[in-house]
Amino acid sequence: MEKLSFIYREYSDAFTSTFLTPYYPTLKNGVFSNAFTGNKRVIYTIYNSNDERIEGDIIQVPYEKASNIAELIREQEVRILVSENIATLSFCIEPREVLCILVNYQGNIT
Repeated sequence: MEKLSFIYREYSDAFTSTFLTPYYPTLKNGVFSNAFTGNKRVIYTIYNSNDERIEGDIIQVPYEKASNIAELIREQEVRILVSENIATLSFCIEPREVLCILVNYQGNIT
């Protein structure tokens, strides 16, 4: 719980922004995402509603001008495959787990 409170405070510009994309598309059935756009960054909340662990390609995000991508809750490795300014992000997510993916950009995105 302490970790989530820190994330909400640290990235409050994204979580309180009016630039929200609910139900941001994912690549796996039963995995849901929202995108919160802040100043030079986007936070993707990812939820696995399945009863099993999901691994592999989970979500695709814009990559042009991206400076880094990180998973904030478990701080696990995110594998990135870039093709034509789109990054496919691969990682694992446990059943009923929520993760936060941070994408920082070099310039303004809003």
